[in-house]
Amino acid sequence: MMQFISSKPWLPSRWVLTGPVLLLLFLLPSPMTAQETGPMLLLRPHCEQEESRCTLFQTRDPITQETPMINTGETLDMDLIIWNPMRHEINRVRAWIAYDPTILEGITLSLADAFPLPSPGEADFSHKEGYVKISASADTEGQTEDIIVVARIQMRVISTPSSSTTLSFYDAGPMPENHTNIFRGSGPLEQSVLNSSSLGQLQVRLLQAQDLEPEATTSPFPIQAPQIDQPSEVFTILRIHNLRATTEGSSIFLAWDPLPSSKLIGYNLYYGTVPGEYMQRRSMDSATTSMTLRSLPLDRQYFFAIRGVSDTQTETAFDQEVTITVGNPGSSSAPLRGSIVELESTSKHPQRSLAGRTGTSSIFLIVVLGSACVGTALACRRQCIASKHL
Repeated sequence: MMQFISSKPWLPSRWVLTGPVLLLLFLLPSPMTAQETGPMLLLRPHCEQEESRCTLFQTRDPITQETPMINTGETLDMDLIIWNPMRHEINRVRAWIAYDPTILEGITLSLADAFPLPSPGEADFSHKEGYVKISASADTEGQTEDIIVVARIQMRVISTPSSSTTLSFYDAGPMPENHTNIFRGSGPLEQSVLNSSSLGQLQVRLLQAQDLEPEATTSPFPIQAPQIDQPSEVFTILRIHNLRATTEGSSIFLAWDPLPSSKLIGYNLYYGTVPGEYMQRRSMDSATTSMTLRSLPLDRQYFFAIRGVSDTQTETAFDQEVTITVGNPGSSSAPLRGSIVELESTSKHPQRSLAGRTGTSSIFLIVVLGSACVGTALACRRQCIASKHL
């Protein structure tokens, strides 16, 4: 049986409003992301240990996890799990996972104890269509754990025509007819609670013949992952939502929704000029949910992603990457909901006159004017005296 571990850490129209109005609009969380975090579907290496010691696949980019190298004939052993941070009562789950049947074949699919009641025809592989079909319900009461195992999936690599292949969730959506969804309640009260924005994909890395060492071509290629003693933190699968950006002049303004986690101590904002390659990082405390970058080159495109940081210095997964072009508000990552303009509050910082030489003194002007009047009067007196003697 192969063992996998995760590495740590686990992305409009033009506007006429400016100033404080945009500041308030931009900082307000959107109605969707301000709501409690919904359950997520994840694939992880199969684990029979305590949940606190189970690990995750390595993270490649904000929406992609990846396996270690796998050779032809070897088995990919996974668990489909629900990460349920708000502890919704989950009664039914449906997950169709798309795969390439010319590269992978299904071996076994077994439902976990949490969902023992399969829907007809949806607890098996469809090799012809290329889907892992899973749809099952809880027996009586719904499941409320923060991590719920749905099924164990075993697949074998049958060919390696390329360096990788992808497993992805198919047709996710809120309607009962969607092929990937999570539900609470039953019958007419059934309600979708899937956080579809969190769905990612798993990239299966394939070991091709040219990648083998000469002596390894005559013996099975060993896939051995180092063991770790520390348990994997659930914190690493959280994501910060609604990272958004707008620009004005040579500045970029960013804001995001706060991460609801007691382990959070701060955020790391990553950015660069190449997608997925972040050469810069800005760190902030947990109370900060916005940032301004100034004096950037105009018309330069930047890519941003953000992670939360825990008290053990582990990071969350990336959310969707955001891109924007400096000085071009039309390149905003989402429909404009405002801008960040740093303003000083007059209530906290009342305007005061500054000591110093900022112009001609009013007292000095009075003295000058008085002197002029006195001089004019004296000149008139002299003129009158002189005219009497003529």
